[in-house]
Amino acid sequence: CVSMYSLMAETHWMEEVGSYVSYGVQVREGEEVLCTISDISLDQNRVASFVERCNREELSVLHIQDVIDDEFFCGENL
Repeated sequence: CVSMYSLMAETHWMEEVGSYVSYGVQVREGEEVLCTISDISLDQNRVASFVERCNREELSVLHIQDVIDDEFFCGENL
């Protein structure tokens, strides 16, 4: 079965900044939620593009955390 990735929007609270909305990824296989990764980025378009790429390339859920780390938290993307 192929995993489907979707964009999530969540409201969070930090003492320093108050309330803010950030975006994450949810991975499903059919109706079952396999994985939820919250608070990846404040950039909705960037996370939406990432989700589209994961679906297009049929990324295995086993690799999602490494791919997110590489995409959002390593190298020039900082």
